Amino acid sequence: MYDTVLSAFAPVNVFGQRWALVAEISHAEAFSGINRWRMLVVLIAVVIVAVIIVIGYLVANTIAKPVIGLTGRAEKIAAGDWASPLNIYKENRKRPFQGKDLIRQDELGRLAVSFERMREAICDKMTQIEKQNEELKQLDEFKNDLLANTTHELKTPLNGIIGLTESLLGQIPEHFNKTLYNIIYSGRRLSNLVNDILDAAKLRQEEIQIRPQSLNLRQIVDLDISSSSTLLGGKDVVLVNQVPKNLCVKADQHRLQQIFQNLVGNAIKFTNQGQISISARIVEADLVEVSVTDTGIGIQQEDQQRIFKAFEQSESAANRSYEGTGLGLAITQQLVKLHSGRIWVESEPGRGSSFLFTLPVSHEKPRNLELTLPKAVEFSPVEISPQMIQGKDRDFTILAVDDEQINLDIIANHLQGSPCHILEACSGAEAVGCVQNQKPDLILLDVMMPEMDGYQVCNQLREQYSCYDLPIVFLTARNQLRDLVKGFNAGANDYLTKPFFKNELLARVKIQIELLINRSRITKLWQFANNIGQYKSHEEMVLATCDMLRKDPLIEETVQFFEGERVDKKNSPCSKEIDDYPSELEKQPEVIISHDQRVAMFVKMSRQYAIGACFAKSSAEDWMRSLVIQANKNMEQVRRITADPDNAMIQSHVIPSLDSTLYIKVEKNYCMLFKQINGSVKEETLRIAFKQILFHTEKDQLFQIHRSYAVNPSKIESVSSKEQLVFLKNEESIPTAKKYLAQLKKEYPHLVKGA
Repeated sequence: MYDTVLSAFAPVNVFGQRWALVAEISHAEAFSGINRWRMLVVLIAVVIVAVIIVIGYLVANTIAKPVIGLTGRAEKIAAGDWASPLNIYKENRKRPFQGKDLIRQDELGRLAVSFERMREAICDKMTQIEKQNEELKQLDEFKNDLLANTTHELKTPLNGIIGLTESLLGQIPEHFNKTLYNIIYSGRRLSNLVNDILDAAKLRQEEIQIRPQSLNLRQIVDLDISSSSTLLGGKDVVLVNQVPKNLCVKADQHRLQQIFQNLVGNAIKFTNQGQISISARIVEADLVEVSVTDTGIGIQQEDQQRIFKAFEQSESAANRSYEGTGLGLAITQQLVKLHSGRIWVESEPGRGSSFLFTLPVSHEKPRNLELTLPKAVEFSPVEISPQMIQGKDRDFTILAVDDEQINLDIIANHLQGSPCHILEACSGAEAVGCVQNQKPDLILLDVMMPEMDGYQVCNQLREQYSCYDLPIVFLTARNQLRDLVKGFNAGANDYLTKPFFKNELLARVKIQIELLINRSRITKLWQFANNIGQYKSHEEMVLATCDMLRKDPLIEETVQFFEGERVDKKNSPCSKEIDDYPSELEKQPEVIISHDQRVAMFVKMSRQYAIGACFAKSSAEDWMRSLVIQANKNMEQVRRITADPDNAMIQSHVIPSLDSTLYIKVEKNYCMLFKQINGSVKEETLRIAFKQILFHTEKDQLFQIHRSYAVNPSKIESVSSKEQLVFLKNEESIPTAKKYLAQLKKEYPHLVKGA
């Protein structure tokens, strides 16, 4: 009936014939069962999806609700509500005596407990911080009060120092004038600093009240230029007043002068040549814009806002080139604000700076002005006292490095009575140059210097000299722990902060000098112990010991005794202390006798010989004892050496004739000594081991160039490293070995030639 059917067929063999078996069924009949099950499955699926949605909603609501609650509580905490607790507990009705139970016992419940503990901890910390803040505020107020009171109290003695010093001018010898002017200058600098600190404290506490009045701005600038011109100090800088004649502003006269004093002084400090101009113009009906423009070094962009903060400068490192506390611009900004104005800077590094500020215009007639700014002190033309650079020779040389001449004068005055010659350097580069030209015994080094600070100088010197070879003591106003650590890491031997007392400086210098002496003593003692071959008798050893003691800077006099009698009878200031041989020395090896500030020490070296020394109370006592102990050891070795026939032969025959010796050659079990006598070469046979001869001679007497040859260096004409030959002055040549060529070239580079 033309219905859609499903058909299937298969081949069938019937009695040898191939048939096809075909089966057909209509499409509707074939899928009737499947259609019934499809509706059932769809219905079940819809029910399952609905159940899943319901379950998911319930689960999500169960999880999200407490999380949303925690989120809301966190937002309240972020807003500053720390006190409200989180509702995480419920009453235990079954066991009321056991207190409260958690609302939830799962992970969210534990999260809520942790969150509540965090809130409580934060609440406690915030309470503690608020309490500490209140304490800090009280301490800050106390600091401000203390600072203000202290600076007020400082003004009286400062004025006394300045006044009394000025009163001495003209009443004492003229060569003291420079010292007096330095005192006055330092006192006024300190007075200005005290005034700045007072103003900063008053501005912070809003205690400064201004008294505005009508002022002629050009007259104010003229007054400031006349008072600031002394600060130029010979600089090629011109101060120019470009303010219109009839321009008036409404301001406090004293505070306006202070503003100009800070800005113009700051411009002079950072300008080496060119000009500093002050100009003004009306920018609005009731507002004047004032500009202080210089041709100085300029300010970096990132520093232009920072410089208006208290105690800040564009350079804050130890090698900053300009002095100052960093209070001037901060005070200026506050004073401008008190006049209802604002201040800013326009600058480009290398092209100068312009400080601009605004003031209210005045249409009233100005009052007559009087100069109230303090005059800058002028230095006396008196030269430096000559006794520090002339006079008797000094035992030690000290290099003082500081960019302030006053500090160098203070160091020179403090060390004037010491046995030290003072060299001065005003910069790090100059100090390095002084060390290269004349190595001092000690350096007193400032840290804060222009271009090259003390740390950089110390690091550069330590590349060539160790802390034992060249001691360095930092003298600086920096007293923080990090500065101290940085100084010692740079290689300093000591660190002394300014201001320092004279006795403290002398004590530090004395320690470094004595350490330097002791290091030199150790070197001499080592050389003394290794050069015993040159001494032929106990008498020579005693004479050498006395000679070393005489050369020691801390020992004033040394004498030698033979069988209780003094060998030399010269008169000296110390003779009375060590003139007589003490009888106690017969029973004990050492006797020490004190004489006021001096010590006399006697040491017995053998049955016949003893030495005595006189010195101040210092470490010379240990040095003498150590030297005598080593001398006694050397004397024993001298006895052993002189007792050996071969050694005696070397000391009595070989060494005295080395000047005429050309070279020594090894021949099996003996040596051949070749001498040049009256123009001819003579041979001499020595039954002494080659190594033994070399052991008792110095390199400048015999220099080994081969396992079988040693040559007199003074007889060498030239050395050919290519041919491996040593040419002597008598036209003889001696072979040399490669392993000796490097040492030969090092000792005598002018003789070696060839590849």
